Amino acid sequence: MLVASLEPEIYLKSTRTQNRMIGVLIDAIRASLGEETEITRMGGHRLEVSSDAPDAIERLSRVFGVRAVEVVEAVTITDLETLAQTVAERFADRVRGKTFAVRPHRLGRHEWKSIDLAVRAGSLLVEAGGSVNLSDPECTVVIRITGDVAHLTLDVTPGVGGLPTGTQGRALMMFSGGIDSPVAAYLMGQRGAELD
Repeated sequence: MLVASLEPEIYLKSTRTQNRMIGVLIDAIRASLGEETEITRMGGHRLEVSSDAPDAIERLSRVFGVRAVEVVEAVTITDLETLAQTVAERFADRVRGKTFAVRPHRLGRHEWKSIDLAVRAGSLLVEAGGSVNLSDPECTVVIRITGDVAHLTLDVTPGVGGLPTGTQGRALMMFSGGIDSPVAAYLMGQRGAELD
């Protein structure tokens, strides 16, 4: 499953403006990936994107307003130990011979705390051959928990960020023969201007 993390600046706006910007962004994602693309708003600054496009990650990362594209695996939580073992299985090969940090983010009520998951999964990953470094890890294990579902981030592709195209009006861009014009056009597009 793909998850698009949105530009945090969108959430500094009023609720009405946020909803308008996210609506524009959803339309832009569908224009990039195809009208059959399914998009679901998740908690926080994230959209779940389901597309059959073979280059969906690359296309999605080029949409203004998308800060990052994550490849995520959803896991149903039964208990802390089972979740920690699942995390260790998925990330053992990635952390072997490297330093790592486990970063759980939790919403909802559970019998355990985020630190409990970090400690248990971390100890299993140390057994798999990794070593803990919380300040400057080579590999970061990100787990986002909402209710009884944990989303394990398997890969992250940086996006272009910025504001969704067309949310800040229209502008006319004139190109000269130098490199300045395309750079200026890109920066204006990143700030949400729709350029002609």
